[in-house]
Amino acid sequence: MLRSQTCGDARPIHDGKSVTLCGWVDRYRDIGQIYFLTLRDRYGVTQCVYELGTGNDQIMADLRTLRFETCVQISGTVRLRREKDINHEQATGAVELVITSVNILNQAPQELPFQVRDDQNVASDIRLKYRYLDLRRAKMQRNLKVRHDIIQIVRDVFNSLGFLEIETPLLIRSTPEGSRDFVVPSRVHPGTFYALPQSPQLYKQMLMISGCDRYFQFAQAFRDEDLRADRVPVHTQIDMEMTFVEEQDVFSVVESYLNPVFKKLKGVEIPQTFPIVSYAEVMEKYGIDKPDRRFGLELVTVTGWAKSIDFPVFQEAESVRALCIDKGSEFSRKEIDELTELAKKYGAKGLAWAKWNGSEFSGGISKFLNSNQAIKEIFNLTNDSVLFFVADKYEKACAALAQIRLYAGRKFELIDRSKYDFLWVNKFPLFEWNEERGAYDAMHHLFTHPLAEDMKWLDSEPGKVRGQLYDLVLNGVELISGSIRINRPELQRKILNIVKMPEEEAESKFGFLMRAFEYGAPPHGGCAMGLDRLTAIMCDEDSIREVIAFPCNNTGIFPLDGSPAPLDQKQLDELKLKHLPLSND
Repeated sequence: MLRSQTCGDARPIHDGKSVTLCGWVDRYRDIGQIYFLTLRDRYGVTQCVYELGTGNDQIMADLRTLRFETCVQISGTVRLRREKDINHEQATGAVELVITSVNILNQAPQELPFQVRDDQNVASDIRLKYRYLDLRRAKMQRNLKVRHDIIQIVRDVFNSLGFLEIETPLLIRSTPEGSRDFVVPSRVHPGTFYALPQSPQLYKQMLMISGCDRYFQFAQAFRDEDLRADRVPVHTQIDMEMTFVEEQDVFSVVESYLNPVFKKLKGVEIPQTFPIVSYAEVMEKYGIDKPDRRFGLELVTVTGWAKSIDFPVFQEAESVRALCIDKGSEFSRKEIDELTELAKKYGAKGLAWAKWNGSEFSGGISKFLNSNQAIKEIFNLTNDSVLFFVADKYEKACAALAQIRLYAGRKFELIDRSKYDFLWVNKFPLFEWNEERGAYDAMHHLFTHPLAEDMKWLDSEPGKVRGQLYDLVLNGVELISGSIRINRPELQRKILNIVKMPEEEAESKFGFLMRAFEYGAPPHGGCAMGLDRLTAIMCDEDSIREVIAFPCNNTGIFPLDGSPAPLDQKQLDELKLKHLPLSND
């Protein structure tokens, strides 16, 4: 071994001990007769010191050649620092290493693309291009350690509950799962393609049919979709599936591994079981299926009342929803105009509003409200309130007001950021209508079992059917999506018929699954947790890119290696592919 201990190990009990450290030059200070060097590795930092005249002065010459981020081996003797020199913010701050030898393992260049410091503001693409430097930062090392610890805790819980860790294929047949597939051309079978899995969905169902009973894996999921802070082309799922279960059984397993994760890594006691609320209820209260409940401001449906107002927009609307916010005077007209644009961005035709000062309404649609007495009974108006209304289809009104609610929560600092609010949302609609296709789509995926009490609507009114679908939401972030699955071929065929999938396509893509159902497929269900999202929350990061070792940028490019990149002509010829001109984007 090149080192006897790490840079985070030295303590007062090592006083007088000879040790050898390896790491990177984090800081240095040359004050003439004395040279101070801070050596860093992922475990911590140790201050090293050399004084002229105390040994081989070639050591001082070598030290003075060192640059930031040079990889170096330092040997020396541990000694206690004087009381006034102790750094109480560092674990090794009570000691220092008196240098007896220096071995430069690899000198860094004179100019670095950025300083390896947590407090440096560096452009994202530069950080990603030099990710090997970026990951040396203490914060990034902590994030990777938290990710590792989550995986180990979860794996231990699954093992204790009798789950088998099984890998599923990374080269599969392309199947519709809501996003575009990444495809891989086959050299052996020209003109045919594999797909990278968007999820292990079909294969984990195969494992349940195979009698594996309880499965899990930390699965890579590939989705060719537009990117944002919580979405990248490849992410990691904590994937699980079980046979002979109902949704509550799935909930219990998830709760059993999240409790020790938060206890061990955050020192936080979370509820042993999480509340369960239906999709219809969260949409009515919050307008969104992943609500942040750490503050109030619930939405209200006022369609019946609104029809009595002499305001054509209300009278003609399918649904009118409203949100009452205190401190109405703090909303400027410019800000309300910006909120109107936000509402339109989420599908609403517009945003109606009025302010209440304790005796009358002003602004916006106030002339339609001042003569109405019922409004005071509907809303708990204060002396300084503002009402926002969206008159549109129910779903669009929900989506628009949900964003205004979140905006107000941030604006007035209503969110209790010390709280971890978990919520199971269940009983989602099984289908959603696709205007463009003139047909139903599966709301989540095609393999979800309908609720037993809604089976009667499958043939006549599929839009009424709810599925045994569930999401786990934490502080407004969807962590988990899952369902109880279909296990009978005739029901699976019926679902494919409802979404108007041609019989030939259904057989081509899912024939193997329906044949497997014919061989005594058991009832089964499961879910997938977003490991990246969970880790980001545990690390107090806004973007999952901060907890992934080598992520892409927000355009899907990996600055570190320059991918995606064109293939050379030989590779194209082997794959029987034609060369396409590069995009100018």
